[in-house]
Amino acid sequence: GRAWSRPEPVAPSDKFQFFPSIAVTGPDTLQVVWTETSDESGYPQDDPKSGQVVGTFRQAGQGWGPRRVLSPEGQSAIYGSLRAGRPSDGGLADVVWMDTSDPQNRYIRHTTFGAP
Repeated sequence: GRAWSRPEPVAPSDKFQFFPSIAVTGPDTLQVVWTETSDESGYPQDDPKSGQVVGTFRQAGQGWGPRRVLSPEGQSAIYGSLRAGRPSDGGLADVVWMDTSDPQNRYIRHTTFGAP
């Protein structure tokens, strides 16, 4: 008996945006992370070599919050992915991504992200 909402922009940018990941982190909160880069990605393969992991949140009845860069400055970060926490986590979510800063090694990095 319910209908889908209209599509809407989450966080417009003049950069390329890839690999969105969404999590419900509370009864009224959604969080989204994605990879954002100025570099061409080799479309249609969508294989960026550099970027940042960016995130935002939305609480019921409100618009999307400001976009926040979640990966450290100067780090090349791609393929961000969210995992919702438990209710006892206070609306936090785990975010992981691939650090491609070192051309010889790839590392998986982690942070916690939440609506204020």
